[in-house]
Amino acid sequence: MHDDLREDEYPDQADWADADDPDGDQVACPECGQWVFDDTQKCPYCGNWIVPSQALASRRSWVVPAAVLLMAVLMLLITIRWWLL
Repeated sequence: MHDDLREDEYPDQADWADADDPDGDQVACPECGQWVFDDTQKCPYCGNWIVPSQALASRRSWVVPAAVLLMAVLMLLITIRWWLL
């Protein structure tokens, strides 16, 4: 598989020691923990979709207020119906 590589193209010890990503261009896959480039959409190791945490948090930010509003409307409807009986 690597037969077409020259000797100077193989990774050396310094490449393997880059586990904590000092360049800041990689993130750990939330599923398997392997390092992948930060613009990767799908982990090449486990196939998990990688979604930036900010985008995921912004999508979930409307859920709690919507649930509270729904509960308030239901309570109001139940109260009105109880008073009318």
